[in-house]
Amino acid sequence: MGRTSDARERLIEAGCELMHERGYTAVGVSDVCSTAGVKKGSFYHFFPSKVDLALDIIERQALEMESALEEMVSGDKPPLERLTGYADKLSHMQAEQQESCGKVLGCPIGNLALEISTQQPKLSERLRRVFDHTMHSFAEVVREAIERGDLPTQDPRRAGRSILALLEGHIMLAKINNDAGMLQGAGKEILAFLGRQTPAED
Repeated sequence: MGRTSDARERLIEAGCELMHERGYTAVGVSDVCSTAGVKKGSFYHFFPSKVDLALDIIERQALEMESALEEMVSGDKPPLERLTGYADKLSHMQAEQQESCGKVLGCPIGNLALEISTQQPKLSERLRRVFDHTMHSFAEVVREAIERGDLPTQDPRRAGRSILALLEGHIMLAKINNDAGMLQGAGKEILAFLGRQTPAED
């Protein structure tokens, strides 16, 4: 009974792992069931389709991102330091993945968006909302930095979008080149783009 009760959780965990490593299209329901140790009949008891599993996977990944984003928006350090700290965390995560599995896996949300953005409208809409929230979080930090006088006046919303594009672009290049080191220094590049070369000294 214990294994049955946690079958849904194990399917989500297996799906997260497999889709992050291989992509959405390359992972079948049988692959997820085999990795999770769950029968296919049980899979369809919890998820009518692979799309429904993917929606839960995106939800899980969004919640994991939320903790880091909340710390960036509401932390005690100066806003630009929090912003560069977030970029450093992304760099560290990709380096850890490369060390543990021998390759850079990239951003799970970004990977899905690139692969299925024109194929699965339900997934695309959920992914768009994840990115919108991330851009809004960046914009809030930029707005705070402007109000403190740490940055020149600019449109925080456009800045937030550009920060997201810069980070996702760096992660994609790191994945293509299998080199997590390509993410190092992304925080300084963000500050330079925003008009500030180094974090505020407090």
